[in-house]
Amino acid sequence: MLTLQEVKQKVAIPEERGNVPTARHLQNRDVIFISRSMGADAEIIVYQSGYAVYRIGRYATVFSVHTCGDYQYLLSGEILCIREAFFNLQEWYVRLVLEGEDRVFRNRESQEQEKSISYSAIAEDCMFMDGFGKSPLEQVIRQETIKELLESLTKRQRLIIVQYFFCRKAQKEIAHELGTTAPLVSKTIAQAIRKIQKGYEELPSNIQKKGEGIKKGGKSYAW
Repeated sequence: MLTLQEVKQKVAIPEERGNVPTARHLQNRDVIFISRSMGADAEIIVYQSGYAVYRIGRYATVFSVHTCGDYQYLLSGEILCIREAFFNLQEWYVRLVLEGEDRVFRNRESQEQEKSISYSAIAEDCMFMDGFGKSPLEQVIRQETIKELLESLTKRQRLIIVQYFFCRKAQKEIAHELGTTAPLVSKTIAQAIRKIQKGYEELPSNIQKKGEGIKKGGKSYAW
């Protein structure tokens, strides 16, 4: 029996600040250390670089073998924990499959949540998109503009912004779910905010332009 502890000793330790490779990159560039099929549509693969890929159906997640420590789970409303020392002495794939299952579930949940969240709600909620003291009509126009700014972000930027500002998740938690590092999440947030703020600075002219097209009783209103 090959234990998880033995696997950790025989594969490399990825750099903490390095970018997490994609499953495709590992498949094309890395060497498989060990793998196991978990049924017709699921498998767990460990590469020499120290990364593991858990794949189920069309979903896949990548994570470092060395980050798989204690495992916490919810049972009857109570959070329970199984220590890393226990898993280190079990067959190598047991803890990795649990990690992979959790990551796939969280990623799918985040994607579904992103699809269902209204950009208008985010526009109202985010602290850096302040619209206090404005008329109702002006606030509506601002929200529409902010929606456009959010849609101008990349898919990854938008996902992280939604998780951080709307879902109130910590950067470390987001990094764990996406299989990346907290510094990279922080950098992505900063880049997205700068992009939004750059467009937001132009809001007065945008509002005037849009306001000119809004008519009431035959009159045009602009600010």
